[in-house]
Amino acid sequence: MTGQAPTAPDVISGESSRVPTLVVCVAAIGYAALAAFFSLRKHDAFLSGFDVAYLDQVLWLLAHGHEPLNTQDGRLLWGNHFSPTIALLTPLYALGAGARTLLGVQALALAAVAPLLYALARVSGARPWLAALPALLWLASPLTLVANVEDIHQVPLVAPIIVGSVLALKRDRIVLFAVLGVLACGAKEDILLLYAMIGVVVALEGRRQLGTAITAASLGVFAFVFGVFLPAFGDSGAWFAKRFAGMRGDSLADVAVWMVTHPLAALGDLVTAQNVSVCAVLILTTGGLCFLAPRWMLLGVPALAHNLLSAYAPQHYLATQYFVPVALSFSIAAAVGVHRLAIVGRMPRLVLASGVTGAFIAFVVGVTVAKSGSEWDAASIAETGGAAARQEAVALIPDLAGVAATPRLSAHLGERKEIYTVPLPFLGREEFGADWSAEEMARRARRLRWVAIDTQDRPNEFQDGPERVLPLLPGLGFREIFRRGTVHVYTRDASSSVP
Repeated sequence: MTGQAPTAPDVISGESSRVPTLVVCVAAIGYAALAAFFSLRKHDAFLSGFDVAYLDQVLWLLAHGHEPLNTQDGRLLWGNHFSPTIALLTPLYALGAGARTLLGVQALALAAVAPLLYALARVSGARPWLAALPALLWLASPLTLVANVEDIHQVPLVAPIIVGSVLALKRDRIVLFAVLGVLACGAKEDILLLYAMIGVVVALEGRRQLGTAITAASLGVFAFVFGVFLPAFGDSGAWFAKRFAGMRGDSLADVAVWMVTHPLAALGDLVTAQNVSVCAVLILTTGGLCFLAPRWMLLGVPALAHNLLSAYAPQHYLATQYFVPVALSFSIAAAVGVHRLAIVGRMPRLVLASGVTGAFIAFVVGVTVAKSGSEWDAASIAETGGAAARQEAVALIPDLAGVAATPRLSAHLGERKEIYTVPLPFLGREEFGADWSAEEMARRARRLRWVAIDTQDRPNEFQDGPERVLPLLPGLGFREIFRRGTVHVYTRDASSSVP
């Protein structure tokens, strides 16, 4: 900053930090604009989905004094994930914000990680231009951009808080670290395991009492969340565990037993070409710099293991939010270790230079994927009606009216007390892990007056949901009032929808 004395390494090298700092900040602003553009473009094209509707609804409910009951799965905000921190976004909705605002906030959040990585690298001893590398690589990574465009999720929203807490820890500001850690862990239960690994790293670096305290506190809260908190508000923990286990049982314990009793099959499931390529890409997006501080890569191990061992297919796809904690952890490792580039031999430098060059080239890949994923091609428009058909369909649904809709339509209908993801509330309780009983679902189905279905829009858990629900609607008193392409809107009068 202007007027600030240069640090000792800068004095020795004669290197000023002003230009690298400016480059990182300008790049972060540029990334935020680019990410917001593609996110809003995708949303306006009706290509957003379930998670946008989920956060949009619960925050709208809180801002309007209602219980934050996510009617897409019948669970309160507190029971779907451990997410009290997300409620801090409620004032935005009190001021009139909506899904588009959240998409912009997420773009700013992931952009803010870059200056914090730069600061972390500087605190760890890197000269200015070296410190800029991890920050710029984070912004260039296609995983960062694609995750930003892939709806709205809890971990991306608190990513700068996580890096900020590590920075506070490095500066020995323990109280600030604790405050930021609490905020980060309150976004999603998975982050507690990341902080447990921070404690392990701190202990390995010689501060055993502090590290042990961090790990013990993180694991203690994690046990409380799954043993007490989530069960008090629903059965999401059991549902997610069952989804993770797949055919191997109903819980994490069942998976562990299966792995012990079927070691070769477990190894075959883990060491696949896809999983190996996932790990390689995560490393390459840091230009290999994460290997300069391998201990800090441990932060991403719980999330990486959870994804690679899960039976849930989307957790094996890099173009999802599931790998954000891993990518963030590896970028933290790169920031902590990048100062070592100044002392390593020539060959490692050449290898790392090649990795860095490749990672920047990958930025083009990320932009290409974001562009193609945020627009309709001509064939899809002709076949399904494109965004125009969906805009007409959504315009028919009265404000605040209860509606059942497929995910891409529900992302534009979230600000109401009742919105259901088709096939709910008609079918699919078990497939969605909904907490409602069959009787409660039937009661809600009887009073519903609006249904909007896109037959090309299929939830992960219930691929044939639209086809199974459409034939049921006439018998329940619904009549079709709109059809264009693959989009249908049904309604029924009040006399046929009274419980």
